[in-house]
Order: sequence, then C-alpha cells, then structure tokens
Amino acid sequence: MSKRRTFPGYLSDDEARREKARIEEMVKGFEKSSRVARIGETENFFVDCDKSQKLVLLYEKEVDYPFKLGFKKDEIDTIVNLLVKGKKLL
Repeated sequence: MSKRRTFPGYLSDDEARREKARIEEMVKGFEKSSRVARIGETENFFVDCDKSQKLVLLYEKEVDYPFKLGFKKDEIDTIVNLLVKGKKLL
C-alpha cells in the first residue's frame, strides 16, 4: 500500500485508519461518561435510557426538529397497556 497522497490534504490509508481508531475511542469515552444510552429503535423512534433521571426517552426519527418524550420506567407498563387497549378498540 502506498503512502503517497494523490491530492493535498487527503489522508493516506494508514492515516485514515489511525484517525478512524482515534474517533472510535473518543466516541467510546463519550458513551461511557454519558448518562443517556441508546437502548433500541423502532421504525419511527430512537429509544434511549437516561440513567440520571430514570427516564426512557423516545426521539422521533422523521422530522426536521426531533421531539423527545420522557417516561419514567414505572410508567412504561401503564403506557403499554393503554396502547394495547387502544389497539383493541381500533
């Protein structure tokens, strides 16, 4: 593999691999220190968990300005039951 640069400012393959590894390590550090973690997603929402406030967060995927809904963990069963009840009524 050549270490030549074909255009000024472009990274060689080795430099690109090192930069990718550096960024991945930086992201891991942010994820470790963050109180919010991605726990899953649905077709329309990203689902995060905010450990500091014990909330489950839903983020809308398909809008320009995503909104966030926060639910306490002990509210989730009630919400699921209401959704199932609503589904049965439709």
